[in-house]
Amino acid sequence: MSRAVQCPSCGAQHEVQNPGITALGCRYCHTLIYWDEQAVHDSGRKALLDPPSSALRVGEPCTLNRQHHQVLGRVRYTYGAGVWDEWFLESPRGEIVWLTEDEKEFAVEKPVSADPRLPPFEQLRVGATVTVHQRPFLVEELGRATCQGVEGQVPWLVLPDEVYPFADLASPDGKISLGVEYDQQGAPSLFLGEFVERGALLVQGGPPFPEQVATGVGVRCAGCGAPIEHRFPPETSMLVCPQCGAGLQLSATQTKVITRNSEQVSFTLAIGDVCTFDKLKYEVVGRLRYVEEGVYVSDEYLLWADQQGYLWLEESNRHWVLNRRSHQAPGVDIFSMLKPKDRIKIGATSFQFVESGTEELRYVDGALPWLAQVGERFQYADLVAPPRSYCAERSVNGDSQEIEFFAGRYVPVEEMERACGKKLSRSLGVAAAQPFIRTRVQTALMWIGILFTLLNGALCGMASTRGGRVVLREQFSAEQYRAEALSQPFQIRFRPSVVAIRSRAPVDNAWVSTQLGIVNANDEVLFDTEDDVSYYHGVEGGESWSEGSQSSTRYIRIDQPGWYRLLVYGQAGTGEAPAASGGPTLAIEVSEGVMPGRYFWWMIVLSALYPLKEILRKYSHEKRRIPSDDDDDDD
Repeated sequence: MSRAVQCPSCGAQHEVQNPGITALGCRYCHTLIYWDEQAVHDSGRKALLDPPSSALRVGEPCTLNRQHHQVLGRVRYTYGAGVWDEWFLESPRGEIVWLTEDEKEFAVEKPVSADPRLPPFEQLRVGATVTVHQRPFLVEELGRATCQGVEGQVPWLVLPDEVYPFADLASPDGKISLGVEYDQQGAPSLFLGEFVERGALLVQGGPPFPEQVATGVGVRCAGCGAPIEHRFPPETSMLVCPQCGAGLQLSATQTKVITRNSEQVSFTLAIGDVCTFDKLKYEVVGRLRYVEEGVYVSDEYLLWADQQGYLWLEESNRHWVLNRRSHQAPGVDIFSMLKPKDRIKIGATSFQFVESGTEELRYVDGALPWLAQVGERFQYADLVAPPRSYCAERSVNGDSQEIEFFAGRYVPVEEMERACGKKLSRSLGVAAAQPFIRTRVQTALMWIGILFTLLNGALCGMASTRGGRVVLREQFSAEQYRAEALSQPFQIRFRPSVVAIRSRAPVDNAWVSTQLGIVNANDEVLFDTEDDVSYYHGVEGGESWSEGSQSSTRYIRIDQPGWYRLLVYGQAGTGEAPAASGGPTLAIEVSEGVMPGRYFWWMIVLSALYPLKEILRKYSHEKRRIPSDDDDDDD
């Protein structure tokens, strides 16, 4: 059943179809009027609203979740950091759907009953977790919003210029929002919302944000009077004059100076530069410089695309990180409960805490969808899971307090050069979100080295357990080896064969030195070598010591199978000079088909060099990526 409503101020007629509507903004004189059962009332308030940033318009249709809706009205609120719009739609069944729009994000909200356990506005703290209706919610923003005005038809009376304390909360997974508005008596009204997925809201068959870039023509600096010709996005709240550095707050009725740059700053990217990420072109519309403790500098570029909205590109020490807003929240207060290298799970990803601190805005230019002032400060906390990053920022702006979350990824300088079409300086040091990268060749070489190390390790183990076939065991007295002796014949069966000659003597603070030769069946010496067995021990300064061994092994190679004998000639003694006679008995064992372990040890060392280098390179990277407290103290 429709109702005809006449504006008490200008007499204009308005037709109201939905019985849930109780107030409207006159489209002719902009007076807010409302009614009850007795009469239509003039609120005495007028307001001229700035145009919305989206393509939604009062009185026109739209499609939400594949259902046709009619846009009935809009209320705009302003707060310390910017503005948001609340749209009221009529569904096909005549129900009023409440749709909020904030920085190119939409959420459908529904009123829910108040929870007596919800703290009063004064007791809420940004970043804290509160339980509402047995569900945890993180307080993301606190502030006092001012109603700028009403356009079209709305289901309740909202007076322009009225101030409302509000709190924005979200579930830890970021899928559900909870809005809380407090009236003048402090009573809360709760609204549970779900974010609208991209493509679920259509206006005239297309996306809610049309392809457009507003022009700066007609905007004149309130500081120096110069015209500003730069293009800027339609939702811009702040514009910086490139002539005098004045930061201008934009509105439909006036432009005023709210901040001013006191210094000139050079950036890597310029306003208007285009960067391409994921095949989408973004324009640099804003630049900000932050300084921490007066020393550490980081630059932030605000990127904008007509359909995608905003991205934040951070540059620090010539490293680049691309961020976008996230509704995923941590389950703890990361500003006070974590220390470097602590791990925390956010969503399905385990992040490592890097650091927290306070940064100060030193310079800003371009166009921003929020109000920024030189000198303002905010707290930050950084976490990483290379190449992914996660950042929380907590700020105070007038009566508003806010915590925002950003999910990002590390952008290598080579990708940045392709994205912006510029030659960039190489990065300095290692960034916290910078992943350790191996090329395919390095990875292949490392695994080949590991494979050969394991193979030679296995062969070395086999060599230690495989003594070969014993072909000769014989003992020689001192008289025999002093006079030169020949062993019994022994047979070598394999071609070729590695032969081990093991010498053992019960020396005690003494030595035996021998010359060993292999003699063939024709009495020809094919091979000779020297071998020493010595063992000394004692006590010096109250401590025991020993050196040498009572056994020794020499390896030779015999190429031809056949019968051979061992020629032994030696001397023995206790000091530097050999004794004239006597000496311990020398036991000799000859084995064929042995595997000398020392050769495999050398191969293990050579094979492990490259894998070890790669392990140390990664260790060094990780050490520099997140320095420990001890490293900071050393600096």
